Amino acid sequence: ERESEELVLAFSGPIGSAVNVVLSITEAELRNRGYDRVVRIKLSDLIIRVCNDGSAEIPGMPDLERIEPGQRYSKLQQAGNLLRKHYKHDFLAEVAITKIAKTRTAAIPEETDIEAVVPSKSAYLIDQLKHPEEVSLLRTVYGNLFFLVGVFCSDEQRKINLRTNLNLSETDAVEI
Repeated sequence: ERESEELVLAFSGPIGSAVNVVLSITEAELRNRGYDRVVRIKLSDLIIRVCNDGSAEIPGMPDLERIEPGQRYSKLQQAGNLLRKHYKHDFLAEVAITKIAKTRTAAIPEETDIEAVVPSKSAYLIDQLKHPEEVSLLRTVYGNLFFLVGVFCSDEQRKINLRTNLNLSETDAVEI
């Protein structure tokens, strides 16, 4: 019996710690090692989707239709916190799991017995877990196929990254 060659890697790190750089390097390495499908799942995109498609109507939810660059992080943080508070702490992990399942099954013909399918060499890279319950749920669902990657750098480097990469002012970089 063939085992799944899927991987689920979740990345976590403070804002400005260059998680996106680590994600890009990881994606390139996985492709070099024969992973034919590497899918990035940005939790911030999922937050925007569930807030804008009407599936998460919560009082006090910020408008995420048009976000000013300087407000992006604070509004997304506020929305993510409201979603976790209103539903449960692992809500965004559930949304990511659903996204993985839909992506996995999208290429399978309808008449195929889904239980008999062994996933190909695929990797799902989840960009920015923020809560321990999210990690716990992903470990429960994916077992030894799940890995958590923590990314850190100094506070000073984070401020430099935020100012340089996002053109934020010193004040906005410190606040974020």
